[in-house]
Amino acid sequence: MSDATPTRIPVYAFYPMRGVNATMVQPLALGIILEHARAEPALADRYDFSLGVYYSASALTRAIRKHGPGPVLFSNYLWTEQGNLRVSERVKQIEPGCVTIFGGPSTPKYPGKDEAYLARHEHIDIAVRGEGETGLRETLRHLLPFVEDEHADGFEALRDVAGITFVSRDGSRRALRSPSERALIADLDALPSPYLTGFFDRHGWAFDAAGWKARGPSAIRSLVLETNRGCPYGCTFCDWGSLILQKIRRFSMQRIADEIAWMASRRVEGLWVADANFGILPRDVEIARLIADARRDHGYPKQVITNYAKNGAERLPEIFRIWMDAGVAFSPVISIQTTDEQTLAVIHRANIKTSKYMELSRAYRELDLSVEVQLMLGLPGATIESWKSDLQFFFDRFQQPQIFVTVVLPNSPMASPEYVAEHRIEVDERGNLVACSSFSRDDYRRLCQLTAAFKVCTSLGLLRWFLLHLQWEHGVRALDFIDALVAAVNAPGDDHPELRAVFADLSYHNDELQTVERVVDYVNSDGWPAFYGDVRAFTERRMKLPWTSAMQALVELHAALLPSKAKVDSARTRLDHDALAYFCDAFDQREPERSAPRRPLADYAPTDIEIAASTLCAADLTTLRFAASIYLTPLMKFELDSPLDSLLGTITSSAGDIGEIL
Repeated sequence: MSDATPTRIPVYAFYPMRGVNATMVQPLALGIILEHARAEPALADRYDFSLGVYYSASALTRAIRKHGPGPVLFSNYLWTEQGNLRVSERVKQIEPGCVTIFGGPSTPKYPGKDEAYLARHEHIDIAVRGEGETGLRETLRHLLPFVEDEHADGFEALRDVAGITFVSRDGSRRALRSPSERALIADLDALPSPYLTGFFDRHGWAFDAAGWKARGPSAIRSLVLETNRGCPYGCTFCDWGSLILQKIRRFSMQRIADEIAWMASRRVEGLWVADANFGILPRDVEIARLIADARRDHGYPKQVITNYAKNGAERLPEIFRIWMDAGVAFSPVISIQTTDEQTLAVIHRANIKTSKYMELSRAYRELDLSVEVQLMLGLPGATIESWKSDLQFFFDRFQQPQIFVTVVLPNSPMASPEYVAEHRIEVDERGNLVACSSFSRDDYRRLCQLTAAFKVCTSLGLLRWFLLHLQWEHGVRALDFIDALVAAVNAPGDDHPELRAVFADLSYHNDELQTVERVVDYVNSDGWPAFYGDVRAFTERRMKLPWTSAMQALVELHAALLPSKAKVDSARTRLDHDALAYFCDAFDQREPERSAPRRPLADYAPTDIEIAASTLCAADLTTLRFAASIYLTPLMKFELDSPLDSLLGTITSSAGDIGEIL
């Protein structure tokens, strides 16, 4: 393309709209980046920014064939990187003259890792490190000689662009790193809002009386609201846009108010507030009011999802009251990650105390809110015993934690060469941390199996009530029992065949069992009596505890509560001891960790307990497998409905609503 040609150079952007992205995520970052570049007259004269964002490989490749080569932008996150890499490779195959530019949190920034990334993916031309808005502007300026004449030495000019890594065009494909880093954007309002400029009205979506409708594969029901950038904490596992340990920079309240009003007027159902610590600033209370007012005036948004302040007891209860009064749905989440002081020190999170969890938890209970807590499996500094203590901590408080495996994000402090060497960090092909100085790969496999067994026993409810009784009356901690069970099913021998069928070689990945089919088999075959017979054998032989009538009543309760094909109608189950009265008498709603029985279960008289039928009992195997996975999340319940539901705290009584979930 020569200078005399009036046609501007097309600029493309790609965002893989598949899976979770298709209904829950939209490319705010790409919108801001494109609008910021378009706002510079010199770039708008030479580049065509009218093409917007493409959401499928076929749509993008058709556009390139029609409009010709130009820069193609990809924004890397955990959920977009693999799709971006596949499509970038395809772009280079059909049009080598395109310049592929990668940015975003999952594009490596550390020296050596950025060059290795470009060497590993030969279809990538340029990687932008850090905030991309100013980086793209400067990159496009320096690219002009090359994109206007592919024989020009335009790429060499990129040496002067701060904060990028690029490949040479001398045939060697050497990765070259610009020597300087780009300064953070001081005035965030200098960045145009793609909502308010009409970018998302022009590109990707249409709006009519029924609400948002996608021109792409699926309806967009949620949009992202960014009110600030930066995080004052330095947790090593985190990479909040590479902006941890940074002063919080703020978008103006007027811009935030206008964006909320824009979204509400377009009936956007879900609002993802992309702040690292919503509730950390005094003005976040006012932002919560703006959202609540929009809900009252327009009926939207219906739900808010965000990351709450880690030390937020001062403002979060007020924010939640505001949303509750307006009918805005939300999930109070406490990202505690670990209770172990040694691990907290190693991951540089010692300034976020476990005591803050206790303070927040009490405040949420006063609001009658179910609290979702998050833990991270496999953090540096953790051991098998510290992880057992973490799980025990929440079992004692009658809460189901959401558990995530530790992923070493490429730009996190945990990924820095110094930190990796200090803590001898090893990762697998997915980036999961699988060994470090505090645990081996064998230890990690045991941690995963222990976590999976904990989820089966508590989230799926196979042994929840039984384990509480063992703690209270026999002094056996729940996690010691589960750990012994895991050891037994891994040991040589043929004893405990039913326990082996469920627990042997369990694996775990991000709050979801990879072998839930084993539990489903018991639902399908009505095998619970045999399973609990083996629980008795294990308790007597391995744990050396005498079997009692109270224990028998509890395993019969469990067998009655779990779904099976034989349970098509509601039924009454006879128990030799009134377990419902026992747990009601013992459980302290305000301070669950202080719960304790007033008298032994064996002293309670026989009773009948009413247990409802569930659609789970009649579900096909595919539905059951899906349901068992879904019910492992903290706010779901796999057991059938019964009067015990009133004691479950953070676990809802929605076991019969599988149709709604599906």
